[in-house]
Amino acid sequence: MKPYGWEIVKSQEKIYEYRKRFMHEEVEAYLYLSRPLSGISGVITMGKGIELDDLKKKYKNTSEVYSRICQYESRGNKMMMPILSICETNFISKGKIEIDIGRFIVPQGFYYLEGTELEGYLDENLVKNNAIKIDINRFQVADEICRNYKY
Repeated sequence: MKPYGWEIVKSQEKIYEYRKRFMHEEVEAYLYLSRPLSGISGVITMGKGIELDDLKKKYKNTSEVYSRICQYESRGNKMMMPILSICETNFISKGKIEIDIGRFIVPQGFYYLEGTELEGYLDENLVKNNAIKIDINRFQVADEICRNYKY
């Protein structure tokens, strides 16, 4: 994620994440910030992925929302995941991870850490601050779906 993207997630302005593919179950994800920071700086809990095709069916008679969904699809997105909670952590740079455990491949989207050396390293070295839960009532507001943010 770009550093600005993390800022709008932390401020709770952005409550959904969009990807080409994603899990169909709730998942906790470590947040890797891209350049110029290049490191891990948080943990996000995301809810079950929702297919954008399903949202198009639901909002087919709401032209503004339908149009935004189509715009997001045109960028290659197929899934929308609600951001259920966010947790800032201490920052661990890509360079530090490489020094401590060796090769580190920057994620292009998501990859699974379960049972890996990196998962153990992050469990030992990341210090989580208080998690902030997103108000679930916001997930019922159509204006939040496929919003355009100023990047």
